[in-house]
Amino acid sequence: MGNSKLAVIGDIHSNSLALEAALLSIADYEANFSTIDFIVFVGDLLTYGVRPRETLCELHRIVALRPTAFVLGNHDQLYIDLLGKSSFHYYDNLPAWIKESVDFNLSQIDPGLFLSINFSPRFVCDDIL
Repeated sequence: MGNSKLAVIGDIHSNSLALEAALLSIADYEANFSTIDFIVFVGDLLTYGVRPRETLCELHRIVALRPTAFVLGNHDQLYIDLLGKSSFHYYDNLPAWIKESVDFNLSQIDPGLFLSINFSPRFVCDDIL
């Protein structure tokens, strides 16, 4: 992918409105300058925000429309562990206010929708890691 143009979005944390603003910024850039080749999400899709369902739906819409990559964040791993019932260690050590947010997010999402995201531990493009 020599000289690829990347847009990098991180720490969405269930804030679909901020995600939409970031996507509008990308669209504005593309309208005025050049096409973005790849959108890279650098982790932490859920927790804290109050629109987890809308966030996941928007992310899946983006995946269907353009090249994307998802780098695994600590919050993403937390949900993978909880949904897979493989580990509760990280969750058990969270402060109560974060557990409350995680529990809310879990109650709002379709687990299959989250687990269908193809996370990777890293993203490499051209000479960027």
